[in-house]
Amino acid sequence: MCEQRRKKRKTFCDHDIDAAADDDDNDDDDDDDDDDDDDDDDDDDGDDDDDDDDDEEEEEDDDDDGDGDYVVQEEEEEEEEEDEKEEEKEEEEEEKKEKDEEEKERRRKRKRSRKNRKRSRRRVAIKQKGGRGGGRGRRRMGRRWRMMRGRKRRREKEWRRKKRRRRRRRKRNTTMMIV
Repeated sequence: MCEQRRKKRKTFCDHDIDAAADDDDNDDDDDDDDDDDDDDDDDDDGDDDDDDDDDEEEEEDDDDDGDGDYVVQEEEEEEEEEDEKEEEKEEEEEEKKEKDEEEKERRRKRKRSRKNRKRSRRRVAIKQKGGRGGGRGRRRMGRRWRMMRGRKRRREKEWRRKKRRRRRRRKRNTTMMIV
């Protein structure tokens, strides 16, 4: 399975990387044993072993820089771009929600202020108009009537009635005497 993927995408699977690492570990152990023998060769021949190691490293580097890693990098970049786009969308949605909430609060405040204005107008009207029903406003009512509230006002009404009755009686009496 891993070999098929490698052929298609030219990439290395985790299994391949682990296997290669195990091979390298085994090679290192073999190299340590060979190093004792190679020390004699190094003295005689020079740095032949070092050149061979460099060639192997270059080959491995070539494999790493191959098309396979490029494909993986492109996929990762595409995924990162998609993630960034999603994050941007989420941020925009959050901003919209915040704006909507702020507008709702403003509307509520406007409604409250309107209601308060209406109430204050009513209060002012009541104060100006002096009591329920029709009639003059409180300011034009006159000191006498302004002072009279509650019981005092009721008594005043009674006094007025009595005065009216007396006047009528007087009128009757005088008219009776004349006739």
